[in-house]
Amino acid sequence: MTFRDGLRRAWTAGLIVWSIAATLASAQDVEAPELLSRMNAAMRDLDYHGALIYQHGSRIDSLRLFHMGGENERERLVSLSGPRNEIIRAGNTVTCIQGTRVPTVFPSARQQLLPLLPDTGDERYRLSYSTRLAGTDRVAGYEARIVEIVPRDAYRYGYRLWIERDSHALLRAAMIGSDQRLLEQFMFVNLTLGAPSAADLLPSRPIDQATTPAEEPLLRDGGRWQLGELPAGFTLSGRRRPADGGPDAEHLVISDGLVSVSVYVERRSGDSPETDVAMSRGVLSVYTRIVDPWRITALGNAPKETIEKIALSVGSVASPR
Repeated sequence: MTFRDGLRRAWTAGLIVWSIAATLASAQDVEAPELLSRMNAAMRDLDYHGALIYQHGSRIDSLRLFHMGGENERERLVSLSGPRNEIIRAGNTVTCIQGTRVPTVFPSARQQLLPLLPDTGDERYRLSYSTRLAGTDRVAGYEARIVEIVPRDAYRYGYRLWIERDSHALLRAAMIGSDQRLLEQFMFVNLTLGAPSAADLLPSRPIDQATTPAEEPLLRDGGRWQLGELPAGFTLSGRRRPADGGPDAEHLVISDGLVSVSVYVERRSGDSPETDVAMSRGVLSVYTRIVDPWRITALGNAPKETIEKIALSVGSVASPR
C-alpha cells in the first residue's frame, strides 16, 4: 500500500468517525429535550412515594414525599429531620404546617413540591440553555439516564438530572455552578412507584384556622413599576399586588422559561436597611435595593449578578410619594 493509499484510507475513516459522531450528537440534541418532557409528564401523572435527602447550603434534610398523580394531583412533603414541618398540595392550593404555628394556605400555580424539579414546559428555556445526554447511573435501585441542562451564559445555573429509564421519574437532581461545582441537590434513597395511602396525603392536624395571604393579579402592563434592561433571556411573566403591601406595592415575576425571579416593591418600614444589601445562601440569591421611600427586593435561584441586575432594572413609571 502506497503512502497516498494509506492517507486516503485514513481520511475516509476520519470522515466516517466524524459522521457517526455528528449523527450521535444530533440524536442527543433531539433526545435530551424529549426525555425532559417525559420526565415532567411522569412527575405529574405517576403515583409514587419515597424518602429523599436534600442538600442546600450547609444543611442536609431528610424528607418523605407522597404523590398521587393524574387529574386531581395531590402530594405531601414531610420533614424527617429538624423541625416538624409539612407541606400539602391539592391541585392549585398549598398548605404549610410549621410546628405549632397556625397553618398557612395559599394558591400555587401547580408548582410541585419536589425540590430542584425544573419545569421545561416553557420552550423559551431553549434560547438560554442547551441540553445533552451525559451517561447512565443507578439511583435508589433504579437504572437512570443522566441529562444535563447547560446555561449558555453566566446569568444562570445548570442542572444535572437522573431520570429513571422506564418510568421517566426524576430520581436525583443537582444544580451546577459555572465552575461545575455542585451547589444544591436532592436524591431519592428509597422510591416506590405506586399509589400512597389516602391517609399519607392528609395533613397531620386540622387546618380550620389557617391564614391565607392573598395577592391580586394585575394586568401585564397595568402596574406602576417598569423594567429596564434585564439579563439576556429574562422577561416579565406576570405581576401581582400583595394584599397587605399598600396600593403601590407590586410582586413582579421575571423568568427565562426555566428559572423564575420574584421582585417585591413596597414602601420602606422601620426595619428596612439603610443601604443596598446582597445575600446568598446556596443557590438562592437576594438583593435589596433602597430607593426612598421604596424597598425593592429581588430573589431567586440564580447567580448574585443576575439578581442584582434584575433589582437595578426596576423603575417607577411615575414617582409616587
